[in-house]
Amino acid sequence: RLGLGKELEHECERLNCDPFVPSPNQGIIAVVTRRGTEASERLKAVDDAETRREAEVEQEVLKVIGGGCSLPVGVHACCGREGGKESGSGNKEGVELAVYFGFGREKYVLRRAVLSRDRSLQEAREFAKLFLAAADTGDSRR
Repeated sequence: RLGLGKELEHECERLNCDPFVPSPNQGIIAVVTRRGTEASERLKAVDDAETRREAEVEQEVLKVIGGGCSLPVGVHACCGREGGKESGSGNKEGVELAVYFGFGREKYVLRRAVLSRDRSLQEAREFAKLFLAAADTGDSRR
């Protein structure tokens, strides 16, 4: 997400988020300030609304699913970006969402959806609830 691949001196490979769904908010840098301060005003210049939306959607899904560092949960939201810069399909109308939950080596649940931008947080919550219901029934189809 940071686009630092060209800046790194050692060899690296970008993993496609299709089979490798990362941990929620992986690669997002956030700075928290008190509202109405000089610092918050200065940071508006570097705020990226799409990255913020992606982070909020991923956090919303994680709130519903629960978990943390010890559970195999992957959540990746992607607002379509010009030129395919991100791993999404370039869908500029919505927020692409992929959620993975592993139950061991043989069983997992992986679901994808496209959320509307204006209702993405609400839709992310609903999607996560449906995701949990599928996980509870053992439906591990893609």
